Amino acid sequence: VTASVEGAIEQKDNMYYLPISSACDVIEFTIKSELDETTVSTDNTIDFETVTVEYNGYFNDVYESAEPAYETDEVDWFAAPVNVGVSASADSGIESVTADDNAMTLVDGKYYSKVSETTSDKITFVATSNIGTTGATTATKKIGIDKNAPTVTKTSTDPATWAQSTVVTFSITDDESGVDTTTITVTDPNDGNVTLSETNTFVATMSGDYTVKVKDNVGNECVQTINVANVDSNSVDVEKLKKLNKSNPGSL
Repeated sequence: VTASVEGAIEQKDNMYYLPISSACDVIEFTIKSELDETTVSTDNTIDFETVTVEYNGYFNDVYESAEPAYETDEVDWFAAPVNVGVSASADSGIESVTADDNAMTLVDGKYYSKVSETTSDKITFVATSNIGTTGATTATKKIGIDKNAPTVTKTSTDPATWAQSTVVTFSITDDESGVDTTTITVTDPNDGNVTLSETNTFVATMSGDYTVKVKDNVGNECVQTINVANVDSNSVDVEKLKKLNKSNPGSL
């Protein structure tokens, strides 16, 4: 027995089988015996069902379109959990859709899955039809969920004795969406604005609590108090007086 399409015909229990893995026209089978030759054909062309899966992006809890708070080339960042959505279709209908093997929820003809933590890779969506055929697609980027504010840490030390001013430095860390450096502000103990002299650096002219405010790239805000001691712009500069007395004994 031979066929008009490629494939290895198998015989089992007086039956002949031809595996088909792709769509094809009517297949003709030629059956040869020692005495004659017979040709038979399939009644119809053979087609395979196509399952289509389309990635639809991000949605809030009422399934309205949502946009990332911050984007990089590889990650779309959000400050809270977000839904991802896909649409899927097949001639026999869709039985189920998964997002990284987790079942998705069908709402008004689309399938949704909530992302609550940062993903390690792009999400893969797989739809299975009612006859078992499958189709798949992949999200365009990884998804980042940043619920944590940056951390501010004082890195300088206070003067050992009273001084008229001191340079204060601090570090800002955020291992998720990153620091929005345009949001850094500092106020002094009297709620006056302090100008940063360099990156994460300012000059303190009084003792007390200085307030540093900064946001990350999705809007989480850190409000951190930095205490500065032994500083008073009206204090006596003892070292300067010592030098003056040394150069002009008896002047003090």
